[in-house]
Amino acid sequence: MEGIKDWKIKYALKQYSEGKVTIWRAARMAGISLRQMLDIAAKKGIPFQYTVEDLRKDFKAIK
Repeated sequence: MEGIKDWKIKYALKQYSEGKVTIWRAARMAGISLRQMLDIAAKKGIPFQYTVEDLRKDFKAIK
């Protein structure tokens, strides 16, 4: 099962680093908390990218 979780995290980080999803969405895709995703991204050297448009998308997704 750990292999599947690792794959989900790796896939979500790839989507995030390519700008296809927000960090919040990547965390949800991977099934982990936003805090965990931020920590993993930082450890892997993936820069934090978050725009006003990303914020709008996240608010819309919450509703």
